[in-house]
Amino acid sequence: MIKRKNLKIANYLISEKNPAFIVAEIGQAHRGSMKNVINYIDKLSDTGVDAVKFQTHYANEESTYDEKFRVKIGNFKSRFNYWKSVEFTFEEWKKIKKYCEKKKLIFLSSVFSLKGFEVIKKLNVSAWKVASGEYNSKYILSKMYETKKPIIISTGLMRNAEIIDMHKYLNKKKVSHCFLHCVSSYPVNLKKAGLNNLNELKKKLKCQIGYSDHSGKIIVPTYAIINGAKIIEVHAKFKKDEKGPDSTSSLTIKEIYDLCKFRDQIHLLQKNPVNKNKLSNDLIRMKKLFNKSLALNKNLNKGSKISIKDLTFKKPGTGYNQSKLKYIIGKKLTRFVSSKVILKPIHFK
Repeated sequence: MIKRKNLKIANYLISEKNPAFIVAEIGQAHRGSMKNVINYIDKLSDTGVDAVKFQTHYANEESTYDEKFRVKIGNFKSRFNYWKSVEFTFEEWKKIKKYCEKKKLIFLSSVFSLKGFEVIKKLNVSAWKVASGEYNSKYILSKMYETKKPIIISTGLMRNAEIIDMHKYLNKKKVSHCFLHCVSSYPVNLKKAGLNNLNELKKKLKCQIGYSDHSGKIIVPTYAIINGAKIIEVHAKFKKDEKGPDSTSSLTIKEIYDLCKFRDQIHLLQKNPVNKNKLSNDLIRMKKLFNKSLALNKNLNKGSKISIKDLTFKKPGTGYNQSKLKYIIGKKLTRFVSSKVILKPIHFK
C-alpha cells in the first residue's frame, strides 16, 4: 500500500486520517456582483464546507473575440465579453478573501492569466488551484511552483502519462500537490464519471487524491468520498433552475449541506472499525432476545412423556437451546405445560 504525502492548506491537514476537504466552487456564478459573492459566502458558511473557490478572469489577458461559448450565456456577443462582465479588481478580491476568512472559510481561486496570478498572489493565498484547461499553461504554472505553495490540479483534460510526469516533476521541485480526478463535460453523464480512476491514481501516485465534480448529482461526490477522495470540489448554485454556464453541473446549497453531513458520517464509519467477535460478546442480551428455545407445539398435561413430535423452537433464547434436545426427549412433565411458554427446569421437577 502506497504511503501518501499529506497536504496542508491553511490550518487544514489533508491526510488519510482526516475527513475529506470539501471545496464549494462559486466560480463565476456571482455574475460579477459583489452582493451575490457575499450572499454565496454567507450561505455556504453554514453548510460545513472547508473552502470556497472562485475563478479570477481578465478578458484582455486570457481571451479573444474568437473564443466560442461552451454554453450560450445571456446576450453576450462572445465569451470575451462574458469574462469582462465577471472581472473583479484587486481591491474587490481583497475584500472577498477577507470576508471568507471572517466566515471561517479558506479562500481559493483558479487563475487563467499572468495578471490573474499576480492579483491572487498578492492576497497570500494558502494554495493554488489549477483548472483542467490550464494544466498546459507552463508560464503560469512555473510562477506557482516558485511560491512553494500547495497546488491542487484538476485532471479533466490530462492523460494518465501527463499526470504521472507532472507528479514526478512536482516531487522533484518539492512542491506539495494533489490531483483531482475530473471529467471536463458539463454536466458529466454518470456512465462517464469514471470514478474508477480514483483507484488508478491511488495506485500510481504518492500524493493525496481527490475529485472535482461536474455531474450536478450528490451521489457522485459521495461515492468519491467512500472511495478515498480526500479533496472534493463541487460547483454551487442557489436554486435548482438557476441559469448559468455551470448550473447544470452544480449542487444547490442544501445539497452541499447534505454532502458535508455525508462526509462526516462516512468518516465516522471509516475511523471506527469493529471487531466482530467483540461485538458478538457485547450483544449477549440481544442474542437472548432474538434466539429461540425449546418449547412445546401443543399443550401437554402432567405426566406426559415428551417426544420429538411435541417439540419446536420459540423466542426468547433464555431457555434450553438446540444442544439440549437429547436431554429433553423422553422426560416426563411434572405439571401441565402450555405451548405458550418455553420449557424450563421447573417443568420436570
